[in-house]
Amino acid sequence: MPLFPIKRPLENPSAMDIIKAYHDDFLERLPELSGNGKTRTRREEAISAFEASGMPNRRMEGWRYSDLSSLGKRGFESRSAPASGPAFVPDKITDWPRLVFLNGQLVAAESDPVGDLGVDFLETGEALSGHGWTKDLLEHNDADAFENLNMAFAEGGFVLRARKGTKIDGIEILFLFEGEENTVCHVKNMVVLESGAEMSLLISTDSSKNFGWLNLVNQFVIEKNASLDLYTDFSASSNSLLTSSKTISLNGGRFNMHSLVLEANSIRHTITAHIQGEESEISLSGVMLAIGNQTLDILTRINHKIGHSRSKQCFHAVAAKGGKTAFQGQVTVDKDAQKTDASQSSKNILLDARSEANIKPELIINADDVKCSHGATVGELDKDALFYLMQRGLAPDEAQRMLINAFMSEVIEPIRNDKIRQAFGQRLEDRLREVLLETGEL
Repeated sequence: MPLFPIKRPLENPSAMDIIKAYHDDFLERLPELSGNGKTRTRREEAISAFEASGMPNRRMEGWRYSDLSSLGKRGFESRSAPASGPAFVPDKITDWPRLVFLNGQLVAAESDPVGDLGVDFLETGEALSGHGWTKDLLEHNDADAFENLNMAFAEGGFVLRARKGTKIDGIEILFLFEGEENTVCHVKNMVVLESGAEMSLLISTDSSKNFGWLNLVNQFVIEKNASLDLYTDFSASSNSLLTSSKTISLNGGRFNMHSLVLEANSIRHTITAHIQGEESEISLSGVMLAIGNQTLDILTRINHKIGHSRSKQCFHAVAAKGGKTAFQGQVTVDKDAQKTDASQSSKNILLDARSEANIKPELIINADDVKCSHGATVGELDKDALFYLMQRGLAPDEAQRMLINAFMSEVIEPIRNDKIRQAFGQRLEDRLREVLLETGEL
């Protein structure tokens, strides 16, 4: 069962009150958490690191655009998966086999077998003994506060390894969460691609109407000549906080990610990549649509530690009715990482004066034979294009929707899988139409 403090709300808690509540709850729950002695030690180290850093807040560099206000206003409890199973399971998007999890635990009745695909699969609770190929599940340098809390309390999630030279069309991973506004789940996942392996993954989340907090930590290890295409659709209820972390170790392989960030009250998505092998290549792209009180924040850190490697980032965002988006992208090139090719782009559209788009691109270059660039724009919809479409009979809201779809399609269209590209495009279209129905206009 995914576990997490605090058992009851605190009255106007101070930072020290919150830290003590986590510490006390950890000591109480540690005996029932899974794992061997090494795992126990690692959990203790993680809670100590959290106590040293404290809960993130907007005064901290890197967190100034994240809305974490709900964490100090209500207590949180874990909730085990209902014995009856999930109340609703969405249809599959692809023809790939699918694994379905409820509150972090595998729902066998809704899942397909994957063992004959050439992969090794374990639930996180089984893998936390930290031996053999799962040992990296316990290693996480420079973890932030939420990653440390995840390590301290995590039970749910999966560990997946594609064996050497295996070619796998793909696997769908669906995480469903059910509970009330004070419910939280920690989920810890790891994916390993051995040398020459190729695989696609579609990871998506959904939650019940009032679910509180989803805290996801994902680790990826991509060995030489291996290739992973990752598609993520992280969504939750309009009242939820969703924090997601990805750490990628590239050892001469390729990692390609397309991300859809549309629904939740607040989403914090952190991506850290360590490029450690020549000819490594990483591509990150995503779209954000923030409406009303939504705050959507993406932070990336790409570390080129060796030369002859490539990274590309492209994120598009739209904010309306007071919505807030943020993209903070940092690329670091070490002194020995010659012949690095790195680029990042962030394009943003604001549909009214109340909305915000915050951009912070950063290049830290310590080598002289590199090709590095960044670009960022914030603007409005093209008024001439809007006028042109309305002159041809489109209502103002439909004209706006058409231009937004065209803007987002620059990121959606490069998706190579036809079914996922169509599904992501439809999700974006449905979200725009939903907003139009609620407000009458954008």
